[in-house]
Amino acid sequence: MAKGSIMIQMEVTEFFDPMITSVPWLFAHAFDTLDGDTTTVREIAAEKLSGVAFNRHTGSVDFADGAYTKLFLVFAEQNRPLLSFYAPSHVPSPPIQGAGMAILEIRDSGYSITSPGSISGARIIGAHAYLDEVE
Repeated sequence: MAKGSIMIQMEVTEFFDPMITSVPWLFAHAFDTLDGDTTTVREIAAEKLSGVAFNRHTGSVDFADGAYTKLFLVFAEQNRPLLSFYAPSHVPSPPIQGAGMAILEIRDSGYSITSPGSISGARIIGAHAYLDEVE
């Protein structure tokens, strides 16, 4: 039986100690199972808030102003590849048959500086996807 309207969402919050020299890449996933009927991806969006303070560092560091966000649809048939949708998207997808799982993924880049410099900072990333599932 179709699940109707589905929202998958997540938020990742990280605070970094002021004595570190690198911030790792961020990978986060949230998922929901689907019943294999007709699925339409309605919207995918993400928002990122972050700030970094450097101590004893000269030079420049580039930061992305948004997180890389993707929605995968996974199918039960082994020979059918994953179907990917990228954020931001506010236009409904065509109807898709047979999806068994939806996985929302967030990626955000890391960065590092050389010693004796140090980093202090935080990042908050939120993402969501809206799907409709009908029979």
